[in-house]
Amino acid sequence: CIDLKYLRLLHSAKIVVTCQPAYWETDYRTWEALSSGALVFIDPTTTPMPFAPEDKVHWVLYDPHNRSDFVAKLRYYTQHPEAAQAIAEAGRAFAMRHHRTVSRMDQ
Repeated sequence: CIDLKYLRLLHSAKIVVTCQPAYWETDYRTWEALSSGALVFIDPTTTPMPFAPEDKVHWVLYDPHNRSDFVAKLRYYTQHPEAAQAIAEAGRAFAMRHHRTVSRMDQ
């Protein structure tokens, strides 16, 4: 079942903050968020992956234990929409090139 309200909200968002579930890094919501075209904030990953996205190139890493740093980053990107948009566009292109289902099958 596809939740159309969720998809509309995702595609209208400027910034999406995602927190990875325990023991399950970069779940499908990570790739949904990147493919939406929004700037994605994500907590660090530790599991190596082919074609790993880069911080401040494809997404923005945040420390879930450091609220002041998270707020500072959020404030920066809301006050600098051109920088946010550049990373968001690069993240979307990167996800579409390397992390669609068909891309993962080819790996």
